[in-house]
Amino acid sequence: MGYRYGKRRWSRPEGANIRLRAMKYDRDAAKYMGNSISWLDFDEVQNWSSPKPLNKLRAILRSPYGVPCRLLLMGNPGGLLHNYLKGRYIDPAPPFTPIYDKETDSWRVFIPSLLTDTPQLAENDPGYRNRIIAAAVGDQALLDAWLYGKWELGHGGMFDDIWDESKHVVEPFKIPASWYVDRSFDWGSSSPFVVLWWAESDGTTAPNGVTYPRGTLFLIHEWYGWNGIPEDVKGLLLQPEEIAAGMKTREADILAFHGLRVRPGPADPSIKNEGKKGHSFKLDFEKAGIRWTEANNDRPQGWGQCRKRLLAAKNFVDQTPEGDQPGVFVFSTCRQFIRVVPATPRDEVKRDDVDTKWGEDHIPDAYRYRVATKRGRFGVSEVLI
Repeated sequence: MGYRYGKRRWSRPEGANIRLRAMKYDRDAAKYMGNSISWLDFDEVQNWSSPKPLNKLRAILRSPYGVPCRLLLMGNPGGLLHNYLKGRYIDPAPPFTPIYDKETDSWRVFIPSLLTDTPQLAENDPGYRNRIIAAAVGDQALLDAWLYGKWELGHGGMFDDIWDESKHVVEPFKIPASWYVDRSFDWGSSSPFVVLWWAESDGTTAPNGVTYPRGTLFLIHEWYGWNGIPEDVKGLLLQPEEIAAGMKTREADILAFHGLRVRPGPADPSIKNEGKKGHSFKLDFEKAGIRWTEANNDRPQGWGQCRKRLLAAKNFVDQTPEGDQPGVFVFSTCRQFIRVVPATPRDEVKRDDVDTKWGEDHIPDAYRYRVATKRGRFGVSEVLI
């Protein structure tokens, strides 16, 4: 094509350049501000921890010569940005169908690229397809993603292989008076905080006519203290007293609708950490009238209990409670839990833990605290085995 190669750069005599650069960390995007780029191309885009640096570099897409500007993202299903990419490019329209964005007055489009679209690769390297199958190591969802470009399936996340919205999500109903209602909490200030309110079945038939196994949990209400921007998740910088006030307001609504008192439940163990003067956030909550019990923070054990509960709910058969294990169901009004939990990624090294670089692990943590810590008569005791 007439280009010459230099140090990380391809150049044409007329002055056009293709530069090859790296962004190891999100903050590296700042190094490129001030450039004028007409074509910006990211490879393996699904592996970034956040879309924020990708979006920030849209600011350097400009041309003083009127050259059309284009942003090209290349990647596979899976990775930390799987759900962001799926929601932005795959879900809104069929492949090859341009999507107009009124806010930015711009267009975007999803163009699938499969192995079958490159027949010369299959011809010149006939063993490549078999190596892809071997690389998937029996993971059918991963194989479907690599070979057929499927974005709908689970790709090795913590819960996506067992989450089924048609079974786990139920319409709200009034909680029976004999059921136990409490809450769980994950602390955050600059990062989001989470309060989840739970109702635990005692085996009596629910108002929806279904008899759930004793111990089955229902997420009946949620409060996600975040800025509402999935591309740049941040907390609300609220103090414990402010969170406690917001909780009291919400619990008054729960009391008014269900007629039940909310009991103390497990909270992020970090809130009991004391400063130099013996101060802790736990004390701040207690002064504001909100009590917590300490959650067990065994992470692999906790995630195992989360999966066990979801699997039990997925396999639940109505009216045979004695043959079923207690599961977990979610009221359809708890949209943040429904949005976040199925997308929870595993750590690539510690496969029994979630990827803590992911910016929205707060709701899964609050869920884990509740199911991993057994409720005793007066609070929380041992871990479920």
